[in-house]
Amino acid sequence: MDEIINLSDLFRIFENQTPGRIMHFRGQVRDWPLKPSLAREGVTEQERAKEPECFERLAKILPSVNDWERATIAQHYGVPTRLIDWSENPLVGFYFALDDKNYDNEDGVIWVFEDKTAVAGNVASLRDGSGPRSLRYPRPYRAWKDLQYKIPRTVAQRGSLTSQTDLSKDFNKQIFDQNTQSLKKFIVPKKSKAQLRKQLEILGVTEERLFPDYLDIGNRRPIDLVGACMRIRCELFKT
Repeated sequence: MDEIINLSDLFRIFENQTPGRIMHFRGQVRDWPLKPSLAREGVTEQERAKEPECFERLAKILPSVNDWERATIAQHYGVPTRLIDWSENPLVGFYFALDDKNYDNEDGVIWVFEDKTAVAGNVASLRDGSGPRSLRYPRPYRAWKDLQYKIPRTVAQRGSLTSQTDLSKDFNKQIFDQNTQSLKKFIVPKKSKAQLRKQLEILGVTEERLFPDYLDIGNRRPIDLVGACMRIRCELFKT
């Protein structure tokens, strides 16, 4: 498996980019299974079955936005969803492969997901078959540019999200469109982490830059949005 031991290795990934496709990067400090929070251990089948109720509640809180945006905001406030966070900025993906020193004794990973298409922000809903639970293939939702309620950290990180229909399988084991998509994993060796972290800090890729907000999604945020999402989290997902 290919390794990334310096920034040159990271940017060299673009040499193999398929024309017309957008790259999405996800870094992890260790090689955890690539799965959304709704599919992880600790969430029961009974809780997963409450996902439709979760969307119904979100629709009442945020009636003017689509289901992708509702799910994105809910995830931002800790509600388990079928979404996985990515970034269109490779340095942001790299940051998340390095950001926890407690895992410096383990290799990190960077996933690179390429896709020629994206969920159209103005039609992404369950009703038209392009919502988070109904896509045939995992597709990226370019949240950093399509969200109506701007989440500062999502914008700063050029964040995108994918969803998957089948929660019983990891993201990398989903069915992909071979004509428009590809997925590849790179190893970030543990011996390189400390030096790479210093290089990112010099470049200004820091926590302060990537997380300009704290429990806030912008000035147009409904006043009770935080509390409403927290209630959904506590009432529907007990674990």
